[in-house]
Amino acid sequence: MTGKQAWAVLGLGIVTYEAYAVRSGNKLLSEVVDEWLETRPVLTHAAVLLLAGHLLNFPERLHVRYADPVHLLALAVGATKG
Repeated sequence: MTGKQAWAVLGLGIVTYEAYAVRSGNKLLSEVVDEWLETRPVLTHAAVLLLAGHLLNFPERLHVRYADPVHLLALAVGATKG
């Protein structure tokens, strides 16, 4: 699977879940994040900022080598599959 295909699958999964949540009365993903912001604000903000930083390549753009925990985790998981 390519990265573009993975984004398509993720996007479709999110839209599918949100439609299911509306029909079934379950909470939307954003509503769950709202709950986490109330109960664990520091952890939630950190997770969102980490993911945003990864997607925007901030560590690379700032020339901070190995400062992207998402990338490091992917490397570690990939190395164990070898």
